[in-house]
Amino acid sequence: MAQTNIICLTDQEAGQFSKNRSMVILRLLKPQPPEGCDFKEAAEVLSNGASEVGIIGLFGRPSCIITLRYPSGVYGLRETWVEVGRKGNYDYKSNGTIYYPNGEVFTGWNSPVTMPLEAVRWTGIEVDTTVKRVQELTFEDYQDIGFILSDYLPSKLIHSSIEADSEAYSKLNQTFITQFNSLHAKPVKKGDGYVCYPYGREDIPGKAVIKTSTDLKGNKIDYGWDGKTYTWEGKQLTIHANPYLMVLRLEKK
Repeated sequence: MAQTNIICLTDQEAGQFSKNRSMVILRLLKPQPPEGCDFKEAAEVLSNGASEVGIIGLFGRPSCIITLRYPSGVYGLRETWVEVGRKGNYDYKSNGTIYYPNGEVFTGWNSPVTMPLEAVRWTGIEVDTTVKRVQELTFEDYQDIGFILSDYLPSKLIHSSIEADSEAYSKLNQTFITQFNSLHAKPVKKGDGYVCYPYGREDIPGKAVIKTSTDLKGNKIDYGWDGKTYTWEGKQLTIHANPYLMVLRLEKK
């Protein structure tokens, strides 16, 4: 496989993509822009006369440019895998559960990160990358990610279909928020401190401690976007609420 641009899929994403010709996956934009920056446009940088790396321009107070890890282009997709039988014969977790002859479930899967290029079965995948804050995701984005409205319709009959759809969408949205926070709201180590990416300010981890301070005249020092500095396990906690995401739309060729 000559393709060297690679995206690693979660098991859920691989399962979704195996059943569809297109889908959307989300990746955190790193680093996040400073507070006060608003996304304006995507562009490409020229290197030695050739377009090589996609960038986004974020202009505000202050302005900045952040390089996209996954710019629009053609990719191969890695997934959870295992080599079975003869050399070069591969199976994939998204294909379904593997059982031993005695009925026990096979658990010896390998991480997508370790997949050799020759094992990649989805290649030449067109990827269109845009940038959104997580709270800007639309109902269409949710559907493309794999959230189906009918799965959340109320079990009891509601007279108005609009009311039923509204209730279903509310449940769908809350499910997405819960899943997103389970992946990104918990602080992780970064440098000398910690960082987290909750869906909203109300999702800041409960154990985060607010650190306040005053100057020599007794005036409160203003920290960050909400006037507070948070700490986690005694270290500074940087919180990127409503973070920017790379929204990657994948299309099978």
